[in-house]
Amino acid sequence: MAARHGQNTANGIISIIVLVFGVIISSVASALLRKFIRNDEGDVSNIVDTTSHRSVFPYATSPIWTLGLFYVFPGLIGFISAFVKQKGVYIAHMVFYCLQYIAHMVFYCLQYIAHMVFYCLQYIAHMVFYCLQYIAHMVFYILQYITHMVFYILQYITHTLFYCLQYITHMVFYCLQYITHMVFYCLQYIAHMVFYILQYITHTVFYCLQYITHMVFYILQYITHMVFYILQYITHTVFYCLQYITHMVFYCLQYINHMVF
Repeated sequence: MAARHGQNTANGIISIIVLVFGVIISSVASALLRKFIRNDEGDVSNIVDTTSHRSVFPYATSPIWTLGLFYVFPGLIGFISAFVKQKGVYIAHMVFYCLQYIAHMVFYCLQYIAHMVFYCLQYIAHMVFYCLQYIAHMVFYILQYITHMVFYILQYITHTLFYCLQYITHMVFYCLQYITHMVFYCLQYIAHMVFYILQYITHTVFYCLQYITHMVFYILQYITHMVFYILQYITHTVFYCLQYITHMVFYCLQYINHMVF
């Protein structure tokens, strides 16, 4: 009986310890779980959807919360069986311990499955996030490339239009310069032609007047020479006639004188 009493006492002490630690585990697990949900809800919602997170998270952490309860009930029944000393209570105690172990295994399996589902959903969310990020980067780079291409095309068109306008301006300038030079050279040629024509007319008039002057001079000179020669001839003729008459008178007087004397 003493051994039986000691066994009941040890069973009651162990059941009290299990009961106390079950209450402590339940309280601490509940407080830590609420704190973790409040602190981690924002970070987890950035990765996965908030609705799916709230629906999955209680299943993933439920074994931690129920662990204390599964220690509280068997400890309470064991403490009662230590004082009641009835086989039915011992059998109920053992049944609760067996159910506790089975429940632990079930909840650990559910916890593992929930963790796997959570990690799979988190992985899928990460993959979707990275895919969307990659698609966003690709769209951004494509839009950036299209923007650069449009910019370079507009820049090329602007440069082409600028060079075309510059070429047209140069061509118009050179055409106007060529037309101005041609008009200038035409006017210069006309001015030279008029100058040469006036110079030719002036020279022709001058040469005509010079020729007429020379002709008048030569005619007057010829007339003068003719008059001079005529007067000289008349003078010589008169002189020779007077000389002849003088000689004839002299010879006649000389003959008469001879005849008389």
